Amino acid sequence: KERNKKVELDKAWETSWTRKMCIGILTYIVVVLYSHLINRISNIWLSSLVPIIGFILSTFSLKLVRNGGDITLKEIERRVLKIATWNISCGIPAEWSISNGIKKEKDYKKFGLLDEVIKKINDEDIDIIGIQESVAFRNGEESFAQIIAKNTSLKYYKEFEVSDCHLLENSNIEEAILSKYPIKNSKNIMFQNVNLSNVAKNGKTYRLFDDGFIMADIEISNHLEIKFITGHAPAFQVFGKIPEDYDYVYKRLEENIEKCMKENNKIFIVGDYNTEKLLELLPFINSNFRNYIEGVTYLEGTAIDYILAEKNIKCLSNKKIENKSDHLLCIANFEI
Repeated sequence: KERNKKVELDKAWETSWTRKMCIGILTYIVVVLYSHLINRISNIWLSSLVPIIGFILSTFSLKLVRNGGDITLKEIERRVLKIATWNISCGIPAEWSISNGIKKEKDYKKFGLLDEVIKKINDEDIDIIGIQESVAFRNGEESFAQIIAKNTSLKYYKEFEVSDCHLLENSNIEEAILSKYPIKNSKNIMFQNVNLSNVAKNGKTYRLFDDGFIMADIEISNHLEIKFITGHAPAFQVFGKIPEDYDYVYKRLEENIEKCMKENNKIFIVGDYNTEKLLELLPFINSNFRNYIEGVTYLEGTAIDYILAEKNIKCLSNKKIENKSDHLLCIANFEI
């Protein structure tokens, strides 16, 4: 990895305008000196030394300019930002939740999904991730976000508890942002709960969970901040409804994004929004953003997870990774 970074640095330096300008200026100075001396010194052996001395001086000068910080390794790395989104289903594997329905589990550790989350974050060297259906415990035990932060390079995090956890006992579901870079400010916003309910075969009534999203300002460098949003929208389909009938619920996300656009920061929106028609529901976002994760992202064969970036931000690559959760890990690399 370090060797690859060094190669990237060398390539960037070789093609940089700073290097080209330095070579041009130094060449000009050498030619002027040579032209001046050749008219004053008749000794061909002495005058021939001028280009050689100029070449040697130029190599030292270029090295000083480069080491002076015009292009540094950190700047090269910061040009590419690896963004991810992952609904980790409360640390409960998809196969268990399908076979056991709405039964609550007591111990998530035996499934190893959280361990997989930590491993994938480290293996993929993710810079910022939005996690949906993370978990906070009511007994004071460390939350999933805190555990991930302790075991990865994503040391900065924000959490937002939104509802009771339907898969784990004594816990709440939360949305979370984890980042390598400092999170300066954040804001938690709830989606409107339209209070849908359903009666299961066992006669118990189940209601639509509360959901929401986090908006955070992340400082990538002294001169660059981004706005990063992650959220989880209500699962209307679980109650036999279609999201398009509740477009006003999604409007809360769009209204806040529209305000952010005035701040001139680069904006990324990720999350599980429980609809394949998010951009159709939100025309302002559709006009200004593009989704860089295409195709199925959810076990049931739907594309409901998103990585959205403004259209003027260049996406270099993206991928989806299967795992124990019922949602794929989605990753995209952006040039910023």
